[in-house]
Amino acid sequence: MGKTLSFNQRIDNFWNKVDKSNKCWIWYGNINHSGYGVFFNGERRTSVQRFVWELNNPKLKSGICVLQTCNNKLCVNPIHLYIDNNRRPDKDTPSKLWDNTIIDKDTDCWLWQGKRNKQGYGEITWNGKWYRTNRLSYSLTHENIKLTEEQQVCHHCDNPPCINPAHLFLGTAKDNAQDAISKGRINYSHIQNILSEQDVITIKEELKHYRYGMCRQLAKKYNVTDTAITNIKNGWNWKNIL
Repeated sequence: MGKTLSFNQRIDNFWNKVDKSNKCWIWYGNINHSGYGVFFNGERRTSVQRFVWELNNPKLKSGICVLQTCNNKLCVNPIHLYIDNNRRPDKDTPSKLWDNTIIDKDTDCWLWQGKRNKQGYGEITWNGKWYRTNRLSYSLTHENIKLTEEQQVCHHCDNPPCINPAHLFLGTAKDNAQDAISKGRINYSHIQNILSEQDVITIKEELKHYRYGMCRQLAKKYNVTDTAITNIKNGWNWKNIL
């Protein structure tokens, strides 16, 4: 288990990432999608300007923003900081999604730092619903598009934890598989079949006479995973086909 840093050690680590050679003291650590610095204060991730403000002033109430008079988003010089009681976080984009990322400067990927599944995709709950972070990112930035269950949000960058909207595109399971094949991420000889609607209709008919071991038999028959058949059996996928 890693050693827990004291608060003073965290402060030292913070200032080690700041260049004080000019009037603006520039932060060179992690940056969120909006271009502001972020820092783990021992309890949670917070904006760097808020962290510095609270080192020198009483702790602020939630929702109050700390801004820079110099308009430099990475500046943490205390004399350049002020609080704005009227500004609140953008209600249209959940801060727990955008602010929990690190930008890879080499690839411009916005890398999700929260929970990830075994495939590396981010997971988050928002308004009581579970989302993959790439799907939520796409939904928030394409409000005119209502995603269906069959549509998938794919990556141009092939980086599962990335949620940069510019790296995402809309497709189907087949599109996603073909994209993986074209980029050499999956060997065609090992790719699982993509079920057609007629396949699903036939599978659902067979599942009406379910018996133990049937999901595995059908998976082998259609060259898909056991999970794919189980999801059809339980009504989690292909809900449009009765």
